[in-house]
Amino acid sequence: MSRYSRITESDFNDFMFKAGFVKSSAPRSANSELIYTTTWHGGKYLLIVFSSIVPGEGSRDVGTDAIRLVLKSNSLPLWKARVFRVEGWRKNLGDRIDDAKRVGMFYADKWQCPMCRSPLVKRKGKNGIFVGCVSYTTSGCRYTANV
Repeated sequence: MSRYSRITESDFNDFMFKAGFVKSSAPRSANSELIYTTTWHGGKYLLIVFSSIVPGEGSRDVGTDAIRLVLKSNSLPLWKARVFRVEGWRKNLGDRIDDAKRVGMFYADKWQCPMCRSPLVKRKGKNGIFVGCVSYTTSGCRYTANV
């Protein structure tokens, strides 16, 4: 069983900068945690890492939160993951970042809207499974296709 590991702000900063992330200019107001971001494919995909690191204090106490990752396109989430703050957090976080890159590559290479070039996502509707454009709510693209 893995044990909780307190993460310092310095250790987390070093890891994230080496992984190609930048620190957000302002911490998230609700939790005052540090946020790191990176983009791929010309800014089309944004990966956000919510650190659970409080500026000047380090990571929160055991059981209060995990490191969270969200991959977005056009402000819509495509993928989410959590990394627990245990002794192997560096490897686990690196693995989740790699997973996010694979998800982004999958959408970029195979599931691209022919109308607006945004990612397509699987959906379930009253007539079964279909793919639809993630830009449906942001730019009004109405592309759908049966699977």
